[in-house]
Amino acid sequence: MALNQEKSLNFRIVSVTQETALAKTYELELLDGDSLNYKPGQFLTFIIRTGQQELRRSYSILSLPGEPLKITVKKVENGAISRFILQHWKEGAIVSALLPAGRFSLKAQNDRQRDIFCFAAGSGIIPILPQIRYLLKNEPQSVIHLVYSNHNEHEALFLEQIEKLAERHPNLHLINLFSDPVTRRKEPGHLSNILLESYVKEQMTFTKEDAMFLVCGPFTYMRMIRITLGFMHFKAENILRENYSPELMRSGNVHHPVFPERNVMISIHNQRHIVKVPSGKDILSASLEGGIVLPYSCRGGVCGNCAAICKRGKVQMSINEVLTDSDLKQGWILTCTGFPEEDNTLIEFS
Repeated sequence: MALNQEKSLNFRIVSVTQETALAKTYELELLDGDSLNYKPGQFLTFIIRTGQQELRRSYSILSLPGEPLKITVKKVENGAISRFILQHWKEGAIVSALLPAGRFSLKAQNDRQRDIFCFAAGSGIIPILPQIRYLLKNEPQSVIHLVYSNHNEHEALFLEQIEKLAERHPNLHLINLFSDPVTRRKEPGHLSNILLESYVKEQMTFTKEDAMFLVCGPFTYMRMIRITLGFMHFKAENILRENYSPELMRSGNVHHPVFPERNVMISIHNQRHIVKVPSGKDILSASLEGGIVLPYSCRGGVCGNCAAICKRGKVQMSINEVLTDSDLKQGWILTCTGFPEEDNTLIEFS
């Protein structure tokens, strides 16, 4: 029996919209009638039960706070969960999710002008589009540059909406790249490190130090962008990436540090629990096996849903694809890839 219950939300599916042959948008409403608090760019982790199995998948929130709540699901090749959702989620169905989470969210500034470069590939546009809409309204003095990569124009999510946004807002610069265009023969292309470097240099309007980057897409795409921007000496903390794609979870070998068994104190929901963490086992797994229910989604160090603050002691992470240097200085750690280096380490969930 769990020592504490994970807080979850129940939604009713209000409507379903077919966006492309491979993607649908679901409008959701809370069963209790409340509104949902979240930041543009955050996601919901859905708890999906198929038979006796419980699985979790995270999907970005497409809408802005105050709008009808929407998520978009695109079919993933060999993706059992996306296929299950697209087949079985119907209007009127009830679905469950954890509270909104995620650190892929850029706060608007009113004291400066800056360049905001957005690089989205395929469904990577989903967490970026609401942020563009939010920034256009709340930071109109800055310039937003969107490079949107797709296989072809028929598969590009929200293409018409994005192009209309660019028409209405002179400070939104849009470049579409289609690797195999059907009708738009004048817009072929593939984002390479050479094209990326030249584009950023040509489009930069304000100071390099203030430039921000929002990046979401396949692992190799994001890695290329991160390496190229690093080579160009942009600050790592100014490059925000969304990382919860399942393929990222398989992108590397997970190292399991060997420490003696440690006692770890977990503080969550105003309760404290002692967890024995065996050698080679991460804090999240040990907690779940001990009946302490903690928030999580990917279990691969890439989504940040399991993040907490290390208040005492020291934690070594085998993988961290989401926490910035600033986060680490504040004590943030990922429990799914975190291993206690010291006994009586204190981990606190906000």
